[in-house]
Amino acid sequence: MLYPRLASLLAAFALAASALAQTPATTPPAAPTPSAEPSLTWHDVTTWGTEGRAFGDMERKRWFDRFPASAEGKVTAAVWNLSRDSAGMMVRFKTDATAISADITVLKEKLNGVNMTPIGASGLDLYARDPNGQWRWAGVSRPDKKTMKQQIVGELAPGLREYALYLPLYNGVESLSVGVP
Repeated sequence: MLYPRLASLLAAFALAASALAQTPATTPPAAPTPSAEPSLTWHDVTTWGTEGRAFGDMERKRWFDRFPASAEGKVTAAVWNLSRDSAGMMVRFKTDATAISADITVLKEKLNGVNMTPIGASGLDLYARDPNGQWRWAGVSRPDKKTMKQQIVGELAPGLREYALYLPLYNGVESLSVGVP
């Protein structure tokens, strides 16, 4: 009685072992299929204007500085350094795109604060106006390095919408472009 059971177990083991056998070394592994990135058209947001910049007609050290260059040395170093952050700034635009991406370079290498995540300190927040005129949150960037290019929102329903893109709270912006398919 023991032998038929043992024979069955050995047969099952042999079947499982043959199913799990490795592919011979002469067969190269299949190469991963590269992900297809859609072709995007990039728009430099400085050509659209930026809301939230004080003294809009005065020269700045960087486009996204809140204070004009002439304020440096007239305000304390702490105030000047805070003025380099883009808190309170936003850009508005309209598009019928089905996805929105951002290409951003921020001022500081450190993306987070002591009590704030990289998303809160260095991220972008995107809002869209719904058909009733209400602003609705649409997406956020997820900062992981000083310069990044990433999709903020995708798979949008077709149709023209107005968007508001809020800039980082505790980091400055060196450059920012919005990409749409």
